[in-house]
Amino acid sequence: MPPGRRIEALFDLSHERFKTDLPMKYRVRVDSEDAAGRAQEPLEYVLDLGFRYSLGRIEVKNIHHVAKSMKEIESAVKKWTAHYNGLRVWVRDEDAYTAAEAKDFQDWKAQEELNDKIARAQAAGVPLSELDDFEREADSPEDPEPSQ
Repeated sequence: MPPGRRIEALFDLSHERFKTDLPMKYRVRVDSEDAAGRAQEPLEYVLDLGFRYSLGRIEVKNIHHVAKSMKEIESAVKKWTAHYNGLRVWVRDEDAYTAAEAKDFQDWKAQEELNDKIARAQAAGVPLSELDDFEREADSPEDPEPSQ
């Protein structure tokens, strides 16, 4: 058979097969010869007839179904109260929350820097009362150049 050519045959009727105990999968082997009569490598295929039976059914809905659903939602919402099965909503000002988080971080960072200063002063044997002077000395260069 030339390339691209097909032979089609009716294998079965799906609605009749569904009522039987026949298998839904078949493994088939196709043996063929070329134009000179030489045997070709056999081809194996799986015929799966079950894929059609597992398809779900689609129910088409229209505007009347939408209206009915909206009435059901309305009925449910009317039952909501603050004390029984109600809908409670919690809101926050995101800008204020973010600003407070940033301030908390800055406060924490400043405290860490102060703790580091205190630790360095204590390691150098400087009393805490002289902490500001200690920091100014630490920030100045070790060997100031003489002015001319």
